[in-house]
Amino acid sequence: MKYWVTVHGTTVEVEVNDATTLVDGRVVDAAIDTNRDSSMVNLAMGGVRNVLAAVRTDSGWIVSLAGESASVQVETERSRRLADARAGASKGRGSGLVRAPMPGLVLRVDVSVGDAVSAGDGILVLEAMKMENVIKAAVGGRVTRVHVEPGVAVEKTALLVDIEEPS
Repeated sequence: MKYWVTVHGTTVEVEVNDATTLVDGRVVDAAIDTNRDSSMVNLAMGGVRNVLAAVRTDSGWIVSLAGESASVQVETERSRRLADARAGASKGRGSGLVRAPMPGLVLRVDVSVGDAVSAGDGILVLEAMKMENVIKAAVGGRVTRVHVEPGVAVEKTALLVDIEEPS
C-alpha cells in the first residue's frame, strides 16, 4: 500500500509491503504498531523505538513526540484517485463517459436516461472498501446511457454512465 505523507511542507512516498518499507524508493528498517483504542503509536525506525501521540483532525493528524507537535497529512492511493475525480468534476473538465475510479459495488443509481445533469452532480453511489463514494458527473449534459444498476460489482475504469454534452 502506498501513502504520501506531508510534514512541514515536505512530502515523502511511503510504500508498505509484507516484508519491506520503502521511503521515497529507499528501503528503511521501520515498523509501526497502532492501537485502535488509543492515540498512542509505537514507531521503530533504524533500531530506535518511539512512542508517538497521533490525534486525527479535519485536515489530517497532529503527531506529537517528546513535547514537539507537527501537523501531518496522509494520502492513500484511493484518496488521491477520489480527489482527482472530484477536482475534475468541480472544474467541469473531463469526459462525458463516467468510469469507476476504483473497483466496488454499485449501491444506488441516481440518474436515468434523458436526465439533465450539471458538472459536479452526484450520479451514483459506489461502495469500495466499506465506504460509500458519490460518483459525480465531470461534465454537464444529458444522460444517454446507464451501464450499471444497484447490486452490480464493477472493476476500476468500468463504464458507468454516458453523458452527452450540449453542442
